[in-house]
Amino acid sequence: TISVKGSDAISRDIKMEKLVSSMKLVDDEGNDICELDFGNISDDISRTFNVLNDGETPFNYQIENTASWIVNMDAAEGMLQPDSLKQIEVTIDREKLSLGENVATIKVISDVMTLELTVKANHFVNIITLEPSDITTNSAILKGSINVENKSLTEKGFVLYIDESTSI
Repeated sequence: TISVKGSDAISRDIKMEKLVSSMKLVDDEGNDICELDFGNISDDISRTFNVLNDGETPFNYQIENTASWIVNMDAAEGMLQPDSLKQIEVTIDREKLSLGENVATIKVISDVMTLELTVKANHFVNIITLEPSDITTNSAILKGSINVENKSLTEKGFVLYIDESTSI
């Protein structure tokens, strides 16, 4: 507090600090996150995360994605006021996944910083082999099934080998 009496002039030095801006990526419970994992379940196609402004000034943000299998992110840009958050839903297209583990990075870019979020989704072939039947010296009936959702498979069949450690 600086008091001035009448027409007196008073000068004082004051220290000014810039208000701090800060951004975090958090889950619905407010815990910091760095990864969204979609796993291998075929109907699991959407996950959410939150962009949190836990600073003292508003900021603008935008989200960059380079993976073709991440097909939608709602609220991919906007402005966040201090002490607020915005939920972002990420949707993937499992038909566009490559075989195996797919990994991509989403960048959340604001006026103050850039944060990265790793997105993972697995696409594995589901193969089920059943016990052979009608086994003879020269033949056997082999049965099994393979995930028909996988359009990238070009060969199907069985591999037969002789286990030398087994006496016949």
